[in-house]
Amino acid sequence: MTRKSVGFTIGLVAALVGGLAFIASPASAADKTEQWAQIDSLVAKQLSNMPGGHKVARNKIEWPKLGAVMEYPSPDQTIQLSGTVHNCAPGYTCLYGDGWFNSPNVPARQRWQLSFYYCNLVDLGAWGVRNQASSWVNNQPNLRAALHQYRYDSTPANGYVQLWAAYGYAENGDTGPSNDKVDLVDPC
Repeated sequence: MTRKSVGFTIGLVAALVGGLAFIASPASAADKTEQWAQIDSLVAKQLSNMPGGHKVARNKIEWPKLGAVMEYPSPDQTIQLSGTVHNCAPGYTCLYGDGWFNSPNVPARQRWQLSFYYCNLVDLGAWGVRNQASSWVNNQPNLRAALHQYRYDSTPANGYVQLWAAYGYAENGDTGPSNDKVDLVDPC
């Protein structure tokens, strides 16, 4: 690679990271209407299952007392890049329902992002996403975040084992052997 192409590549990456707010995914108007209907249904179900939350956007719910935020990417976006790490706000640990932080470049399944701020062990079954996390971000300086699985992947009565832990800023777009096995998260 020549010096000129390296400079162009670096400049292009910097422009994308610094200025691009969302990566659009192509969809027809009918597709978008159907996708929004699905998101509306998911948001209503999540609000019903987890009391104390309120909508802060059509596709985003916040639980201030729990330090949690659940977001379903809209048909017009998948990842917000500006000012965050894969749409994970500073001070949060975030889990994603699809690989590579809900990237449009991987085959889609139900995309969601669940973000936690407070330091307490969280059972993902209560949030309806047990055994569904495929990528994660720890966007906290000097704090440890960990993902766990129930021992023998059964019940809390058997205890749990750690699948992953990292201090400070860390991320993994493909959880590999831990994919779809996370039962608990310890955000910090």
